[in-house]
Amino acid sequence: GAPDPIRGQVVKATIVLARGYEPSDELKKELQKPSPYAVTEIQKIYGLKKEDILLVDDLPTGLKTARAAGTDFAYAGWGMYNSELIDYMAKNADYVFTEVYELANVILG
Repeated sequence: GAPDPIRGQVVKATIVLARGYEPSDELKKELQKPSPYAVTEIQKIYGLKKEDILLVDDLPTGLKTARAAGTDFAYAGWGMYNSELIDYMAKNADYVFTEVYELANVILG
């Protein structure tokens, strides 16, 4: 985890191969979005339930990852994107945030 001034600690995870190893094409595909691998591994490592996880992203691949992992998805809509993307995400995401503080309100309650 990573230190957090409000929650004490938050989950922070990165997948790194051991020194000297190169990923196969199959492994690269398995680890890249929209594969649910990273989400399910974090779930296992930290003993989380699917309903404990909220995947936040600003692109459809993040949405596809969340759906493949069976978790909720929040659209981080505070970036500059076209109206078609915003409409698509608004129709398909569990949460739509246009400001970071909205995400903080959901996570922190």
